[in-house]
Amino acid sequence: MYRFLIVCSIAFFISSCSSSAPKIILSGDKLMCLSETKDSCQKLIEKSCSPSSYKVIREELESNIFEDDRYILTYKCK
Repeated sequence: MYRFLIVCSIAFFISSCSSSAPKIILSGDKLMCLSETKDSCQKLIEKSCSPSSYKVIREELESNIFEDDRYILTYKCK
């Protein structure tokens, strides 16, 4: 029974980490969007800032062979 609970909790943790929903991280006055695609980050940014009132500071795409790609966008609302 104890092993079953450990296996279930590990599986739940791993499945929650691989969510495809974009996430925002706040760092001082800058914001970072983490997602699998550029479009989902742009939609989330347009919801949090006005559609054309943000400044992109840095764009980065991490290509992974065995995992989903990771798109990182650092921006600042005007």
